[in-house]
Amino acid sequence: MVKGYQTKLTKRKDGTWENYKRATLDDVEDFVGWEIILRLLLAALRTIYYRRSTPNIPDHAREELRYGLQFRDISLEVIAMLTGGRISETLMLHAGNFTEQSNRIVVRNMPLLKRYTVHREEIARSLSPPDELEPGHQYRWDKDEKSFIIERVYTTPRIVKRRNFPIPKWERPLVDILQLRIAWANQQEGEYKWLFPTPKLPVRVESPGVQKWIEDEFGLEVRAWISPQRAYQVVRRLGERVKLRETAHIWNHWWRIMRASQLGVDYEFEDAHLNAFFGWTGGLIARSSMAGRYSRTGIRRIWRRMSEGKEEVELELSAAMEAVKWKRKTRKFFRLWEELQ
Repeated sequence: MVKGYQTKLTKRKDGTWENYKRATLDDVEDFVGWEIILRLLLAALRTIYYRRSTPNIPDHAREELRYGLQFRDISLEVIAMLTGGRISETLMLHAGNFTEQSNRIVVRNMPLLKRYTVHREEIARSLSPPDELEPGHQYRWDKDEKSFIIERVYTTPRIVKRRNFPIPKWERPLVDILQLRIAWANQQEGEYKWLFPTPKLPVRVESPGVQKWIEDEFGLEVRAWISPQRAYQVVRRLGERVKLRETAHIWNHWWRIMRASQLGVDYEFEDAHLNAFFGWTGGLIARSSMAGRYSRTGIRRIWRRMSEGKEEVELELSAAMEAVKWKRKTRKFFRLWEELQ
């Protein structure tokens, strides 16, 4: 939950928003519980794509097209939650990233897009604010030296790393949806079986660093998955249907934060476990050098902590499924999956 977030925003002429507050990890409260998570997933199955007013689409084709988009939407929510990835990282996933084992699914080589590094280079000092600044330059007041510092500010390209982590199979019904999406992706054509392929003309990504990685990793000059902007529209619309509070605002990063909170609540993850799961190396949580060394032990330590909370999570998810009438409300969804195979 975002504290103080304004949901009714007014767009200014310059394209910015009034009453806007950027959502951060510090603004978000604890895990909302599995019942709310399941209600958000069910909301995806109520989206009416291709209404009857859409011309030139036979009814049988309309239902299949609608199912395909509902399946995409619920899968996006599920995979964003289970992986805890940034939305841009989640969209890059393909079936080859997942290895199924007896009691878990191991995610390997999931892209980890590190933040830009901001650099500041002092150019000059002045006793008064400069009248004009060259592009890429800023100034700030140095209270110790009692003068203004004029700086050149620039960023390094985004760095792409990888992360490996397990997803317990007892986190059903979310894992059921994940397994269906992987099976669906494996039926698609092409070398890489994308989980969220784009049906539209692909375009280059905005970040030069990520674009270079895509070219080196996949041999692609354009992205092959839906855009983060489209993913935001999907997540935001579904979030509006399940009101948590009057100021509720569910956006792409909300799922990542819910996963971090859930891991802490259900599995009692400590800093080092979160470091290992998310590939965090600094900035989000204060970490000791010992925690840093501990986090590098990887999947084994994560899995041991998850296994200790297995029974409690199974009970919580079972109760949540009963509360939202999950089996009844998803019966048609799973029936259509069988019919379309």
